[in-house]
Amino acid sequence: MVTANGVTRIRHGGASGFTADVGIAWVGGVCPPGVAAARDVYEFSTDGAVAELILEASCAPATTTTTTGTAGPTTTTIVGRAVTLLFPTAGNAANSALCLSRVTGGCVTPAHPPFCGYTHLHDATGVGIGIDGDGPYPDPHATIGEPCGFGAVVTVPGCGPDTVPPC
Repeated sequence: MVTANGVTRIRHGGASGFTADVGIAWVGGVCPPGVAAARDVYEFSTDGAVAELILEASCAPATTTTTTGTAGPTTTTIVGRAVTLLFPTAGNAANSALCLSRVTGGCVTPAHPPFCGYTHLHDATGVGIGIDGDGPYPDPHATIGEPCGFGAVVTVPGCGPDTVPPC
């Protein structure tokens, strides 16, 4: 990688020789305060062709609690993990965030390029995951061969702590 004038470039070939293909992973984070959505645009070019990669995230409103005691009010923002669903699941729309605190029987898998370039949720039992006590909902990996399972696991304000283990 080369950084010049604020631009980071991944060299594939050139004066330093050939570099094998480079995997790219995107892990969503928490949006800054007051931001409704985050968007990054990357351009890739080769042999005169340009491809654009757009990464967008909706920023869920933060859940806050306010406690008033003898020292004055204290506000706490709760931030936890969620899965951004690839497909409609249990009445939740595709691309919606589902807090992992609502999920049982799942496990979180790290990125494994070239098949899946981001941390994601899979079924840990072979039967499916439960959501709010309902289910099981089968893993898209088992049903349609989707290597990223239910979708990307991200940090979202408003989701509480979860107990979903690593795979």
